[in-house]
This record gives sequence, structure tokens and C-alpha cells, in this order.
Amino acid sequence: MDKVDILKNNNFDINEIVKTIFYFLPVGIVLLNDKDECYFVNKSILNILKIENVDEKEFFYDKDNQNLLNRKISNFIGGEYYNKQFSENSEDCQDLNNSCCEDSKIIKNIEIEGKRYWFEIIIYNFLNKENNNKLIVISDISEFKNNELRYRKMSHYDFLTGLYNRNYFEEHMKFIAEHCSRSKKPLSLIMIDIDNFKLINDKCGHIAGDIYIKSVSNAIKKTILRKTDFASRFGGDEFIVALPYSDRKGAMIVAKRIAENIRNLSSKELINKYNIDITTSMGIYTAKTKKKEQMIDLTEAIKRADYALYQVKKRGKNSIGVFDIKMKQIFRNDAAFNS
Repeated sequence: MDKVDILKNNNFDINEIVKTIFYFLPVGIVLLNDKDECYFVNKSILNILKIENVDEKEFFYDKDNQNLLNRKISNFIGGEYYNKQFSENSEDCQDLNNSCCEDSKIIKNIEIEGKRYWFEIIIYNFLNKENNNKLIVISDISEFKNNELRYRKMSHYDFLTGLYNRNYFEEHMKFIAEHCSRSKKPLSLIMIDIDNFKLINDKCGHIAGDIYIKSVSNAIKKTILRKTDFASRFGGDEFIVALPYSDRKGAMIVAKRIAENIRNLSSKELINKYNIDITTSMGIYTAKTKKKEQMIDLTEAIKRADYALYQVKKRGKNSIGVFDIKMKQIFRNDAAFNS
């Protein structure tokens, strides 16, 4: 005796059992007939669609309710999927006598009553010679997606400053450098280093050092106004600012504004308790391709901006250096930077 026989012998209605199970599942369930009209929904989908205070048993006897439900589900899923007819020639479904095939899988970000949710929507087609019914399974994956987005953001940003971290900077800059190369536009980099940072840590402590780093990063954020520009904490007390489509002159203007904003830091009072002034050194390099197939070498561009910074630190700090033709000659002869 199989399980179905046992159910029959005990006067169980298997259809009612399946219907009850479907009704209380934590995922949304919608059954459509071959005219794409709802003939069954479970409690979860009513909650998702915010259809409340209804008698589920009487719900489908009211034509207005059916129209409301059909419209809401169509809008929720998207008409292009909801009304899509399954192809009988699909390679995924060759046996039309008794088939269940996944037709569409959709991930949607939907606003419901002012709050955004993520849903995974899977549409199955039940095919036979008489009809083409559909089963739609809707799962709320908001917690999973929000965690995914949060972890992705954490992997892109520096925890202390909120700026992009070095890994993301280098990854993103590959696309920026390629775009500037193909469009024959300049790409300027500003390398920034906090002067005497070791002295600040030694004299004021690491907590003050962290405040100092966060304040400098806020000054940089305040200066970077264009959507195309972005800044990164490159490591320790070093920062780098990328200015796509900006030439050397434009980069110098931005660098001077950063320096001015840093001089006006609110944390200056804290640091001045220990007689340590807040200053930074900066190095600028502008890359631009000349030949048609030439691409900007990002590694070399960063190295040259860093070398301009190095020359400023070497001369006495608290200034802005530009990698120009004169510095290029010095750079070529500097074995330490070209090893």
C-alpha cells in the first residue's frame, strides 16, 4: 500500500492537504490558469501585496477581488513576465504530456509602503495537452540582499574614514584609466600624505591620530564635488584623489582647495594642544595618451604622483609638487624609484 492509498483509507483529501500546505508556506504562492488568471494564492502573497482583512475562503468568489489581485500581481511581477507565454519548443521542456519547467527567474527591488524589499520570483509552467497553468513562487530575500550589499560596501570602503579602500581604488581605476585613454582625456592623480604623522601618534596617542586621519579625509570629501572624482585611503596616513578629465591646472586647483580645507580642520584645536600643526604634502601627476592605441599605465601614473609627493617631503613638506618635464628627468635617474 502506498502513501496515497493510506491517505484515502483514512478519509484524507490529498488536494485539501496540498492546498493547506501551500497556504501556510512562508513563501508567496500564486497559481494561474491558462488565461493568466489567479485561482489560488496563499497567505504569504496576500501579506506581500498588503491585501488585508479579507476572508480567504470567499475571496475568489468576488470578481472585483479577482481583478484587484490579478492587477496587483501583474504589476508586482512585471507584465512582460506575467503575460509571457511559454514556448512549446523550449529545449527545457520537450515532454508536453506532463511537465514542470522553470520559465523565468527574476530578482526585483520593490518599494512597498515606503520601504524597499528584495524578492526572488520564479515562474514555473505546468504543461499538458489540455492547459498551461503557472506556479509563481515569490520569496522575500531582503535580509540576504541587504547583507550582501552591506558586505560588498564594507569590502569597498575604508572602515575608519569612509573613503574607498586601496583595493577598490585600484580595481575601479582600471576602468577609469581605460575610458580616459579611449576618449583621449587627461587623468590626474593627487597623492596626499599627512606631515609628521608619526610625531602625532607618539605625542598625542593613536586615538588622536585616528581623529586626525578622519578629519583629513573629511576635508578631502568636502573638496571632491564632481561625481566623476573620487578619493581613497591609500594606506596609513596616505590618500589618493583621482580626477578623470582634469588637466594639471585643474588638479592644482583641487589640491590647493584640499590644503585650505585641511588648514581649517575642526580638530586643529585638539592637535594644537600639543603644538603640532596640521599640514599635508601632495604630489600631482597628469596622464594623457597621445597615440591612438596607447593606454594609460595606471601603475606608472601612481608611481609618478608618489614621486612628486616624495620630492615635496624631501624639500621640507607642507607643499604641492607637480610631476613635470624637469621632474621626469630626475625620476628617470632615481634608481630607488625605478628598481
